[in-house]
Amino acid sequence: MAEAINYIVSGKYQSYHVYWDSSIAYLGLDEKLTITRENVTSVAQLSEQNGNVLGGALLAGVTGAMIAKDMGGYIMAEINWKDGSKSLVKLAKGAYEIVLASSYKSNEYFAANLRRQADEERKKKEEEAKLIAQARADEKRHQEKWNTLTEEKKKAIIERERPGFEKRERELNAPSKLVVGVSL
Repeated sequence: MAEAINYIVSGKYQSYHVYWDSSIAYLGLDEKLTITRENVTSVAQLSEQNGNVLGGALLAGVTGAMIAKDMGGYIMAEINWKDGSKSLVKLAKGAYEIVLASSYKSNEYFAANLRRQADEERKKKEEEAKLIAQARADEKRHQEKWNTLTEEKKKAIIERERPGFEKRERELNAPSKLVVGVSL
């Protein structure tokens, strides 16, 4: 049976899960405690086990599940905190690599990464807003143009476009041509 991974087995922060985002690892506390050089003196691998593990979307997101599935097994490691305390942690192999790399990064790197992600999200929303505004402006312009046409021109346009609309409607309402094979 698969077993849970990516959590603190014993020591300081026992039972807390280890998460990561954009190559920075952190503990799932009320406030994220980053596993960075400001908080950690070292991360050391103690043992490695092969076999099936459940990194699962529950513990470390889809990335964690993919790493656990692809890499298999887990690593027992020790995190030495700056205050002198220690934690024994059980990690998927890929997660261990992220935790180890994260321990050499600074909190400023983490903050800069969060700012970059927020900037990307803001730019994406701005771009979406521009596209929506453009679509509304185009719709308004077309409606205004339509309103200036005489009834005869409107009827002519409708008659000219009707075959295309009817064809698209038939295509949309046609039964699916998807054939599902059944093997016995």
